[in-house]
Amino acid sequence: MQTAPDIFARISSKMNLFSKKERAIASYVLTHPHDIPHLAISDLAEKCDASDATIFRFCKQLELRGYPELRMQVMQCLSNSSEVALASDTAIESHNSLNEIMDKLLSVSQSALARVQQNLNETDIDCAVTLLCKADYVQFVGFGNMLLSAMEARIRFMRLSYKFHCDIDHQLQGITAALLPSNSLVVFFSYSGSTNDILEVARLARQRNAKIILISRYAKSELADLADCTIVCDVIHDVHQNGLLTFKMGLLYIIEVLYAEYCRRNPEEAERNRRISSMTIGGRVASQVELEDG
Repeated sequence: MQTAPDIFARISSKMNLFSKKERAIASYVLTHPHDIPHLAISDLAEKCDASDATIFRFCKQLELRGYPELRMQVMQCLSNSSEVALASDTAIESHNSLNEIMDKLLSVSQSALARVQQNLNETDIDCAVTLLCKADYVQFVGFGNMLLSAMEARIRFMRLSYKFHCDIDHQLQGITAALLPSNSLVVFFSYSGSTNDILEVARLARQRNAKIILISRYAKSELADLADCTIVCDVIHDVHQNGLLTFKMGLLYIIEVLYAEYCRRNPEEAERNRRISSMTIGGRVASQVELEDG
């Protein structure tokens, strides 16, 4: 883990704060980083259909003094990292064979997980696990594609304690948030952290004085402002392909990190309850086999 994210991680984490033109610049930098050291500011502006002034504002958003500093930081990252900017090399084309597609998807997956691990903030993980340990009731929440991650988290953690829950219906999620018991924790999975539905549930949870963990693509969002702890799942922003796939893989990795650390802090409880869960599932499977054989 690193405490100071590289320039690519910083660009990705601010993607939802950029203007439309700035997002185009960000996408170009992330997908063509090897070009940046060789491009003048006017060249980059032309490729992104933007002005020199927009490039300068983009650099200011990244807390850089200007385009020369952006080029310098990109060059430093390229010289220090072997995985930066695989997007252009791993883009799936119509002429690719099945073997090539499988190789590219494997490369994307490996790079995505390495990037998430590299840029995870240990302080945020520590905060989240502390909240998970202290809460008497934990609700995992996600909408749309993110619901699957919330369900995965609940299935993973339910073997450790009955206090972990997840509702699959939006209305039920709202009702649960409005009726949360004392000392509750809500863990939100959200790519943007800014959809109205999830913000509504978060505000209901806050009214019940519940603690909130957000696991998101972005460090800054409306939901992040409500959260006690935000964990950023940092993947290369690719609006064309693989973006959601790599994000969901990163979420699974983060769930496993939280699960492993929770077990490490509660070894006796974790071992006892995992053993009970395994015996219960194993017994039911054995009974089913006996019935089918009989």
